[in-house]
Amino acid sequence: MVLSTSQKAQSSVEYLMTYGWALLGIIVMGLVMWQLGAFDISKEIQPTSYGFSGVEVLDFTGNPATGELKLVLINNAGTRVQLQNVYATIQHPSPGDCTTPFTTPTDLRPGEKVQVTVGGCSAITGFGSGEYYKANVSIAYQHYGSGLNHQSVGIISGPLE
Repeated sequence: MVLSTSQKAQSSVEYLMTYGWALLGIIVMGLVMWQLGAFDISKEIQPTSYGFSGVEVLDFTGNPATGELKLVLINNAGTRVQLQNVYATIQHPSPGDCTTPFTTPTDLRPGEKVQVTVGGCSAITGFGSGEYYKANVSIAYQHYGSGLNHQSVGIISGPLE
């Protein structure tokens, strides 16, 4: 059976209309899901730390019950250092300084890790587990070889645990 030109045209239009409606339906469903927040990745907050040099933050956690930040620091300075002070300033959920900085000098060999607790972070107390927080962290250390003092400054953020 041979189709005429008008029959071919009608078949093409029907084909385009069918798939056009299907494509429009997919687009509308995508927009509805987007508006409902199905693609919102901000709900899954991953802990991040950035900006540090020399002595860096390897891992961390914030405890809203005790108002403490626990930090695992690693010496990536390539030489032996003396850790002198760790201080934090909470930016979010509400601004505030941590009032009990770590102040016990600690020697660290290259690649060595140490856990420190910075307490008195009243800006995170009263918030629930999973709430987002962000803090500026300042790590003061001294190179043994040169005797020079350095600051490693960066930002940590993530959910309270």
